[in-house]
Amino acid sequence: MQQQHNTIPATPLPLTRNELEWQQQRNEGIGSSDASIIFGLSTYESPYSLWLQKTGQTPLDVPVDDRTQELRRFGHIMEPIILAETNTQLGTNIIKPDRAYRHPEISWLRCNLDGWEPTRRAVGEFKNVQQFQAHQWDGQVADHAEIQVHHAAAVLSHDKPITNAIVSALIGGNQLRINEIEINPNIVEIIIEQETKFWKCVETRTPPDVDGHERTLQALTKEWAHRPKPQEVSREQVEPIWEDFHRAKQAEAEAKELKRLAQAKLAQLMDGHDALTTGDKYWAKTTGGRLDVNRLAADEPELVAKYVEPQPTFNTEKFKQDHAETYRKYQFTSITPTKKKD
Repeated sequence: MQQQHNTIPATPLPLTRNELEWQQQRNEGIGSSDASIIFGLSTYESPYSLWLQKTGQTPLDVPVDDRTQELRRFGHIMEPIILAETNTQLGTNIIKPDRAYRHPEISWLRCNLDGWEPTRRAVGEFKNVQQFQAHQWDGQVADHAEIQVHHAAAVLSHDKPITNAIVSALIGGNQLRINEIEINPNIVEIIIEQETKFWKCVETRTPPDVDGHERTLQALTKEWAHRPKPQEVSREQVEPIWEDFHRAKQAEAEAKELKRLAQAKLAQLMDGHDALTTGDKYWAKTTGGRLDVNRLAADEPELVAKYVEPQPTFNTEKFKQDHAETYRKYQFTSITPTKKKD
């Protein structure tokens, strides 16, 4: 693998022997997937939850649900297949490096390359994408992937700028979309600037500003202290936030009502047809949703009975009675602003 190191313009990091070593090494800097988190483009983590990981306040490998774990597993399985097919279609010689790399002078600026094309000096990025995310790849590279290749270019551009990237996405298991893009040096500069600020927060253990990401709220409320005495703050500190919540709540309710009204009017115009068009322009289509089991049971009770299977359930109430303190420790915590009075 020494030939690989000679073609990649960055400092190779030591080989890791297992998952734990890889996680520990990853936590010592900012990698490509971290970049998309820092820029708010990840559905899995927020800048705040990432900061908790980098400062050692949460586990290196944060537990995820079975579905997310499965998606990640198949992403790893499909990555070399997507790489090989990209080489076949482009006639390129993209290789998969066996280790991570760091910037020669900025030790925390790192990347674990999906691929490297030595002749073109191009970064490779390969994604296994679910069908419902296909629109993110229509004639373009999805934002999070574009940030990731620009981050990798920042790592590798110490002596000579990296100017190209090859990004391939396998959509729904059977549509391969290959994009050859130019690296924008302005984006590279912005990435380095923002990541430098984030890493300063890590080094000084100063939390970044909180945002509206679901993972931020989860991280803030996960280990709730449950102090019974109210926290005293000034009115100036809290009232603008409290007002923001109620304005957003009202806007959300109004938006939902407008959405339902628009759907009803579209359904009326469609008049039982599966699509609504003007020439070649499609305005709306019908899509199959989840099964209406209640309606099916009312019309076909015997048929439904054939497919009803007993499932093991967790007795939450009994667990709460038997293990009150443990229940409290693992109970979700919600933040509920007080209501506005007329």
